[in-house]
Amino acid sequence: MMDSKNYAEVLIDGNVYTLAGTEEKSYFQKVAGYINDKIEKLREQPGFGKQSADYQRVMIELNMADDYFKALDQVSAMEHQKNEMEREIYSLKHELVSTQMKLESALRTLDALQKEQSLYQEEKEQPEIPEADTAEKEGPSGDEAEDSREAEPAVPPVRPSQKGGHGVRRGGKR
Repeated sequence: MMDSKNYAEVLIDGNVYTLAGTEEKSYFQKVAGYINDKIEKLREQPGFGKQSADYQRVMIELNMADDYFKALDQVSAMEHQKNEMEREIYSLKHELVSTQMKLESALRTLDALQKEQSLYQEEKEQPEIPEADTAEKEGPSGDEAEDSREAEPAVPPVRPSQKGGHGVRRGGKR
């Protein structure tokens, strides 16, 4: 598909010119406005109007070329800055991924330690069977039997009472 040409009449330094190109008409007006601004600024300089038309034209061209090269330098500086920022972004993304991996590892370790602590707490909370209880259930054997008799408090044997009739009665009826 071929781009169609656009035409626009523009006023530059008091003269009407017809410009043609693929750009929009508003672009042509913008370019003409830029040239008119340059001419106006140079005419404000002392002594510029006293110079020959050729000198004035060359000065206008030099000023526009100066703007062009300054714009190129600015574009180059911005591209350099963009490249530096892209490198920094890449480095920061790499650092972020590395930090996320360390965080995930730390969280897994923390989770494992919390589970271990929970198991420890559960074991601690369960009632332990004292060693003495297990010895009684199994019953003393050998030297343990002698040791357990020595450790028990002495309780006198219960004998039936002779008084008060609480005892067992032998013999006849009462």
